[in-house]
Amino acid sequence: MGSVSTPDPSPATVRRRLGEAERREQILRATVRVVAKLGVDAASAHAIAAEAGVSKGLIWHYFEDKTDLMKQAVIQAARGIRDEVVASVDPQSPAPERIRNYILTVARLRMARQEEFRATDRIAARLENADGTPVFSARDYEELYAGQVTIFRNAQQDGSFGDFDPRVMAVTYQGAIDAMFAYLDSHPDVDVEAYAGSLADILLAAMTRQPARSRQSGRRTQP
Repeated sequence: MGSVSTPDPSPATVRRRLGEAERREQILRATVRVVAKLGVDAASAHAIAAEAGVSKGLIWHYFEDKTDLMKQAVIQAARGIRDEVVASVDPQSPAPERIRNYILTVARLRMARQEEFRATDRIAARLENADGTPVFSARDYEELYAGQVTIFRNAQQDGSFGDFDPRVMAVTYQGAIDAMFAYLDSHPDVDVEAYAGSLADILLAAMTRQPARSRQSGRRTQP
């Protein structure tokens, strides 16, 4: 007896089945796609709603205004990438191996998902509060810095890393990652694996050696 195929549920049925968290995520992902295609200024609520397959009014049920929508789109995209990278790195592996794998993984993701990264970069660079101040600043790195500081301190305690200021290293490390992204974007013919591997070598060389203390004070800068 032949099997009877079940028709796919209609879009309306799918929409009814989505929970609030899923619906919100659906809108945020659509926001990034629209910005990638049209730019920040042209990413209207109408275009985003059409991309997400929802009504325009539903967007304002979840978000206060366009600034809030764009901000949350960047935050969600960044967290999704972070979670994806973390899941790909063995937390039980030695710290140097984790650092190397992290750098290689984020470099590969950057090249594999260039449109998503570039869209969120555009939003972060352009987004302003009502008073004209930027929505995103260096302070938004604090969560990343805190996690990196913990990794560095633990590695220092087990002897994997040398004597350095973990906070300074976290800022330097993240700055090197951001610079790598900018370079790869502007030099698409560069060997990503080779660049990321060389960057890992440089950073790990600094992390594993014992630096000389300041000749003037004899003390390192404290966080």
